[in-house]
Amino acid sequence: MVWETSLPAANNANVCSFSIGGKQFITLGVGGIKENLSGSVMAFALK
Repeated sequence: MVWETSLPAANNANVCSFSIGGKQFITLGVGGIKENLSGSVMAFALK
């Protein structure tokens, strides 16, 4: 494992990895919570 973080809710979709301009990103869908019922897409950049 290289890195880990806590999410505001459960991951409810496949993780996607892509690169733009030589920088790599990882995105994932996170389920809804009381403050945001529709959920979120979270993106993380790798250094």
